[in-house]
Amino acid sequence: MEFFSLGNIIVYIDKFIKFINSIFFVILIIVRIIYLLSILFIFSCKYEKYEPATSTSPLAECIDGHAKFTLNGQEYEYECNGYDLMGYVSLDEMNAESGNDCWGWTDSQTGKEYALVGMSNGTSFVDISNPENPVYIGRLPTQTNNSSWRDLKVYQDHVFIVSEASGHGMQVFDLTQLRTYSGSPITFSHSAHYNEFGNATAIEGDTIVIGSHQSDNGGFYVDYTGSAYIYTRSGTSWTQVKKIQSSDIQAGDNFGKSVAIYLSLIHI
Repeated sequence: MEFFSLGNIIVYIDKFIKFINSIFFVILIIVRIIYLLSILFIFSCKYEKYEPATSTSPLAECIDGHAKFTLNGQEYEYECNGYDLMGYVSLDEMNAESGNDCWGWTDSQTGKEYALVGMSNGTSFVDISNPENPVYIGRLPTQTNNSSWRDLKVYQDHVFIVSEASGHGMQVFDLTQLRTYSGSPITFSHSAHYNEFGNATAIEGDTIVIGSHQSDNGGFYVDYTGSAYIYTRSGTSWTQVKKIQSSDIQAGDNFGKSVAIYLSLIHI
């Protein structure tokens, strides 16, 4: 019969404690490895999703009220007031002699931002999602003749374009067509066209007012008495609800040359 002395018991207890400690040590190592792998996985996912943008630098800094830069061997200089010039698209690239208005549109599906530029011979579209590298997408030609003036307004993914060019009327263009750009500038066609009016336009909610200062309302031999047309939207359709003209029509009134909507009031 084997008898366990107190010394032997202490030895066994010591071995048992060491055995338990070794198990805990192994478990601790495994837990730490899993923890480190989890941290690496989390940070790698965050890095892929939120990779910071590369640092940006302007094409030309605004210094003493002027921004100067050289592009394709040609020197340019513009007046500025505290704003740096980030990118540049020339009139030559947009195939126009002059510009006259600028509006904007953000594609809710892609998040891309576009500049809509009124030109002497139509409307140009520029992708400005990367301000340092604007991309000329294409153009919608003028409906009739060239003009030094063009007015643009955007509503529900459509741009409404009017001009002083004779017979131009109002062009309607579906801006989602800009998604078809694949690398080469596109010459677009209008989505709809309304004639007989359209030299100025304003939009608020489902109401649009269109001025036509060249129209003849009073039966005069000389034109430019002018009028304004009010349309309202229901679903995807626009319906004319009123035609407005001056209460004391005179030749050359140019009524409707400028229109606006503010606080639900139409100003002509």
